[in-house]
Amino acid sequence: MDSHARGIQYLRAGDGRAQSSEGGDDAETDDAERLDRDDASRRPSRHTHDDDMAVVPDRDGDPSDGVQKPCSGPPSGAPAQPEGVRHMIQVVPNLEDQPEPRRIELWLAADHAEGVDAIAGAFWAVYRPDGSKMTVAAGRRLPSEDCAALGRAGGPAGSMFEAAVHTGQLSARAVNAGADGLLDRCRSGAAVFFSGAFALGKDEPCGEYLVAGVATSTGGVSAGLTTRIDVLCVFGMKLDFNSLDWGAVDPGSRKQISGDALFDPAGDVAPTLKNIGNDGMGLRLRFSAMVSASRGSIDEFDSCFGRTDAMMQCVDPIRAGVLASFDADPRRVLCAGEPGRIDFAVRPGPVLIPDVYHGLLTVIGVHVPGECAGDRHLR
Repeated sequence: MDSHARGIQYLRAGDGRAQSSEGGDDAETDDAERLDRDDASRRPSRHTHDDDMAVVPDRDGDPSDGVQKPCSGPPSGAPAQPEGVRHMIQVVPNLEDQPEPRRIELWLAADHAEGVDAIAGAFWAVYRPDGSKMTVAAGRRLPSEDCAALGRAGGPAGSMFEAAVHTGQLSARAVNAGADGLLDRCRSGAAVFFSGAFALGKDEPCGEYLVAGVATSTGGVSAGLTTRIDVLCVFGMKLDFNSLDWGAVDPGSRKQISGDALFDPAGDVAPTLKNIGNDGMGLRLRFSAMVSASRGSIDEFDSCFGRTDAMMQCVDPIRAGVLASFDADPRRVLCAGEPGRIDFAVRPGPVLIPDVYHGLLTVIGVHVPGECAGDRHLR
């Protein structure tokens, strides 16, 4: 989840004997390595919890236009844990990491039979959808005097507890239940809270990420709790051109504008497009007829597209008004941050009337699932 909608994990640190580890950074490393050796069934799969979404459409109320706000509204009425608590939430990466990579904030609370002074620390190991470890985020212990800043269920918007309840990650009762609630347990010192964070860049793959939280005791005992976040698959198109200047066009003579794979919107005249999302993007396009004041018309075109000069596919001819599609071959699919070359050509008829012609070109990106893992093509 992002820094505007923060959630929490709550666990009881063990007070018996378990695998021994030292405190501090070495303990985090040892426990993280042990997590790596755990059964693969603990690792996330791709999008098996989509019923737990906490994403709503934007103000136009239309979920089909691709504009959504993660963590910005109450959960849907999908299957849930007791008291409306969700298994996970969904997030969207910031396209091109603008203004920065998405910041995923983590919270964990723990208590101990011998008191919170027996809790040495906490950390989270984060795993990508394919099970590989992405990062280990260290936990920062929250001073008890800062507990009030966590807010409460139904409290100030944007506070940690309010956001966690709002998105369905905690029940209101778990937060506000007096001495037994998380807020009062933090204030009284009955439980200790840790916060951590990691950056989710646009080049990281979409799918379910497993987040394994671990609290360690001063006696070397650790307790763990896992959760998941679902990173949505998105793509975004950028062009380094906003018009095509055909120059002089002769009757019956095909005229081409050649692209390249150099994305340079500042001054490159060769057309290039780029995927600024985190999943695969294919391409479609449509030409309108080019017409002149003298009622002349050019209504036949062609186009070629690919990731490199040697990977081009050409669609020829393309009639005006017809939606043309390039295939989903990996050579024509753009993964995160990849540029693609595109060529355009007009095919004027033999009796073209000399004049100035204008038309509209529509370039459409389409989602191609299963081809990209972050910025890497699957093999």
